[in-house]
Amino acid sequence: MKEEAAALYLKGKYLKSARAYQDLIKAQPNDPRLRLRHSEACRRARQPGLAAASLHAAALLFESQGQWSCAHAALKLAIELQPQSARLAETYRAIEAKSPNLRFAGPPPAIEPRPRS
Repeated sequence: MKEEAAALYLKGKYLKSARAYQDLIKAQPNDPRLRLRHSEACRRARQPGLAAASLHAAALLFESQGQWSCAHAALKLAIELQPQSARLAETYRAIEAKSPNLRFAGPPPAIEPRPRS
């Protein structure tokens, strides 16, 4: 099934690839790499909301596995897709607060303080 999803992606059939990855995620819900692949297929299929949601889920899975830098990278990509998402900003802060020996280089774009007028 992974090979099918990857083959669809390589053929440029991004929406079908995303659906195939979604089926794989149902079978293996704790594999964050599948969510990363799903997010890329969604992004290419011009479904940024679905891509960001999959990246958010991947970040939470990476966090639960203690893979802090992977969680950070997935969240950063999600925030690039949905820069005004309060949910992503909240998760970013929570993971940063919990991550041992890892301090993110500044706030993500969505949560930079706005100048007061």
